[in-house]
Amino acid sequence: MFTVTNLIGIAAGGFVILAFYARDERVLRQYAITSNVLFMIYALLVWLWPIFLLHAILLPLNLIRLAQIDPRGALGRDAARTP
Repeated sequence: MFTVTNLIGIAAGGFVILAFYARDERVLRQYAITSNVLFMIYALLVWLWPIFLLHAILLPLNLIRLAQIDPRGALGRDAARTP
């Protein structure tokens, strides 16, 4: 039987899989952040403190890395090198 809690856990795992399939770093980080938030909610609902702490640590790291991505992307970097 699927409960809301189980569905949140399944969705969190699904976003981990999507992050591994992402080719664009921005998309990868967005999926990872979504996964972190969903896993934190799931962990609080079922009292899994190690899982909560893991994702509480990973969330700011993913947010920082997302903020560090050049908004111009690969084309912008190539264009910057072109004389």
